[in-house]
Amino acid sequence: MGFCPAAGPRIPLRGESIPPGVPEPDVNRDLIGQLLWNYFTQNPIGEAVGECDCEIAPDEVRRPDLSVFFNDHIRQIDPEKIPAPLAPNIAIEVVSRSESAVELRREIRDYLRAAAKRSVS
Repeated sequence: MGFCPAAGPRIPLRGESIPPGVPEPDVNRDLIGQLLWNYFTQNPIGEAVGECDCEIAPDEVRRPDLSVFFNDHIRQIDPEKIPAPLAPNIAIEVVSRSESAVELRREIRDYLRAAAKRSVS
């Protein structure tokens, strides 16, 4: 889990403790993260990380609630560089009651656009 730089607090996925002053992570994100960690422990094809800054386009950074990177993408990430220079293979956003449908559609569009550009390159 240490391969992905983040500018802010990360959601604990492997039983990590939450630093003092950081709000309790959303239960749904934590549960999904734990399920993904369990999967990748038995199927080492990638990793799931929480709150990882990802550059999905030039000068456009997103921080999905959870990001899944397959091994070929992990090799492209320098843990000393923020943000990660690519979009995750899978971006997971846990929808909150305060999030608008318009905002959610925009985020989905941005992630799909980033994935399409990556597959064409």
